[in-house]
Amino acid sequence: MKGAEIVPLDDDIKAKIRRQIAIARTKYGPRDFALLCIEGSWGDTLDDRKTLAMLRSLNRTGSIYKKVICRAPLTSQ
Repeated sequence: MKGAEIVPLDDDIKAKIRRQIAIARTKYGPRDFALLCIEGSWGDTLDDRKTLAMLRSLNRTGSIYKKVICRAPLTSQ
């Protein structure tokens, strides 16, 4: 494999995470609470794989949770 560049898994997954963060910022804005929680926990309490999974869920469904069992009613002000 002379001349071939091998991309380490860490670099590949970090690039995917950065891409998902960019998508989420575009969809929800840079101050979205769920996005800020994920970004703040990445590398601290969340490893790369869990971070990527949560970002994909957020971008796909609008939530980081698999199932929401209760939502507060919307109130008009």
